[in-house]
Amino acid sequence: MKRVSILGSTGSIGVNTLNVLDSLGDDYKVIGLAAAKNVTLLIKQIKKFRPSAVALIDEEAAEKLKKQALKLKVKV
Repeated sequence: MKRVSILGSTGSIGVNTLNVLDSLGDDYKVIGLAAAKNVTLLIKQIKKFRPSAVALIDEEAAEKLKKQALKLKVKV
């Protein structure tokens, strides 16, 4: 199994990359996601891919994500 982190996971390239990884089945494990500030989409990605760490550029978005109690490491 290959472990990958996706930078810009909520942008168009990141979303398409996650779709491709999802279609490849168990060959890949998403261990990290990074985004600017789209918390709504990022939460959906977290629930689907279960990464061990998430990073956000926007501090307010990071605080909003921390309040979701998703049991993961959130970095700003």
